[in-house]
Amino acid sequence: MLTACSKPEADEALSTGSEAGSSKDISLIFADIKANYIPLYGIMINCGAWNDAQEIPVYMYYAWYREYINSITEKDERIEKYSYDGIPGWSYPKDEFESFAWKYFNVDAEYLQSSDIYNEELQIYSCEGGRAMADYTMELQSPEDITLDNDLTYVKIYCKNSYESKRFCLVLDISAEPYRFISCLDEPI
Repeated sequence: MLTACSKPEADEALSTGSEAGSSKDISLIFADIKANYIPLYGIMINCGAWNDAQEIPVYMYYAWYREYINSITEKDERIEKYSYDGIPGWSYPKDEFESFAWKYFNVDAEYLQSSDIYNEELQIYSCEGGRAMADYTMELQSPEDITLDNDLTYVKIYCKNSYESKRFCLVLDISAEPYRFISCLDEPI
């Protein structure tokens, strides 16, 4: 059994994608994760290590969704779609916000709605100032930083900011599209 981002022992059944005829090509998985999932995970790296998606504070899901929306829309569109009179910050409709979170994380509605940023009356998630800013930059360096274990993929990511460098192991379930974030584990440098 693999722990964190450990490389498999020789006798462990593991698909590395490098064998001829392998159903999982590690170079394609590497390219997909590097291009799509590392940028998508983005601001969530500020949460550090977590084993259960419900360990992530709801305001971080809000900040994560805000970063995503900001990357795909223009400000005028956001003002039209996500502004509510008298409510500071962007306000995301419950169904839209929750379905996006569920798409990538195993988190339930009850947990999300238990947060003070959820407004049950208006059915929106709203957070003045967003409460979180991107702090780390992340890099997936090479296909050797990926270990496949059936449907789970262990991805070593290098993170740095102005005062420290860290390595995390991001665990994704790649059994279906889109991939889902399962956990983020501490990985010693």
